[in-house]
Amino acid sequence: MRTITWSMPSGAEGLKVKNFLSQYKDVSRRLWKKIDTLPLYINGEQVRGNDRLSAGDELQISIPAGTVPAHFKESREQLEVLYEDEDVIVVNKPAGLPTLPGRAVGEESLAGRLAGYLRSKGIQSAIHPVSRLDRGTSGIVPFACHAYAHSRMEKHMDAGAKEYMGIVEGRWPQEFTFIDVPIRPSTTSLVEQIAAPDGKRAVTTAEVIELLPEYTVMKFGLKTGRTHQIRVHASVSGFPLAGDTLYGNENECLKRQALHACRLDFFHPVQETMITVKAPFPEDINDFLTSQRLKVFK
Repeated sequence: MRTITWSMPSGAEGLKVKNFLSQYKDVSRRLWKKIDTLPLYINGEQVRGNDRLSAGDELQISIPAGTVPAHFKESREQLEVLYEDEDVIVVNKPAGLPTLPGRAVGEESLAGRLAGYLRSKGIQSAIHPVSRLDRGTSGIVPFACHAYAHSRMEKHMDAGAKEYMGIVEGRWPQEFTFIDVPIRPSTTSLVEQIAAPDGKRAVTTAEVIELLPEYTVMKFGLKTGRTHQIRVHASVSGFPLAGDTLYGNENECLKRQALHACRLDFFHPVQETMITVKAPFPEDINDFLTSQRLKVFK
């Protein structure tokens, strides 16, 4: 169980507890029903949701801890934690590992590794991914540790930003910095997404970081969050991600798409500050870059 205490601002004068939580702290009706099952306190005295607040009061609420779903296979495999507190855990996902378990019974996942990590520390916590990455994409994935953190982080995701580094085939034009092409699921595949006029709007920003003889190192930003968005946009632009066999070509040096979530700016749900987390390129992409840079001198 997570206990949170807030000092009441002048604007909370006369508000009911439940109205303050809704207006100031983004507590939904659904979440309020969970919070209302546990004690509420104003200045150390137990109250109810309809009691009124005064400026300067100390309001204390409790959030149910939640549980890990039974189908999550716990794992003690290595987990790289980039940021951690009582409300949020941000981890660095390796390529080849799904964020959540799929249909296969006992499938290992990033969430399963996090469940094992929390158990090893004696922490009872729910596991709520705030965003996900494709199996073949590496990098930053944020998890909320309770329902309130999850709800508030999702609501404020637009206040932050997630940056990706990628390597595309060919030499991307420096002036090509904005892709606005709708995307929808393919009607012939359960996995593939396609660019189509009747799809949902998808907007990606692109910046050239380094031009190599056969490839370009890119920085991508998402203005929307469509499935496979960067992969589809890179492909339809004529510069598929290296190693992306779904939207591009096989690469004998890369066993997955060269895409890595390298930076996340997120709104902390309790501290109410912006937090920045970074993750450098993993070894496989660094090795590939080294091999391509050597070609400059040949």
